[in-house]
Amino acid sequence: MALVTEESLPLVEPVPIEDELCSGLALIEDVAGIAARFVLYHTQTLYEVGSTVFVVKKKIILPYAVIPFGLKMTAEFMARRAGSGRMLQLVPPQ
Repeated sequence: MALVTEESLPLVEPVPIEDELCSGLALIEDVAGIAARFVLYHTQTLYEVGSTVFVVKKKIILPYAVIPFGLKMTAEFMARRAGSGRMLQLVPPQ
C-alpha cells in the first residue's frame, strides 16, 4: 500500500473519525483571502426519475500556506501508487 506522511508530525486521533466517501472535488472557493474551501461531492442516482445528482458531502478549509505541500504529498502518493503496479490515469469527470 502506498503511504505518504508528513514526517515528524505528532498526529493523534483520540476519537475515531469515520471515513466519508466522496466522488470528486466540485469547486474551490476563496475564504477571506487567507484560505481555500474545497467542496467535495458524491454522486447518487435518483432511481424514481432516472437521474444523477451531486450531493455535497464535505467542505474542507485549508490555509493557502499548506496547499503546496498537500499537492506535493498527493503527487508523491500517486507516483508510489503508479509504481506499485497500478497505472495512474487522468480522466475527465463524466
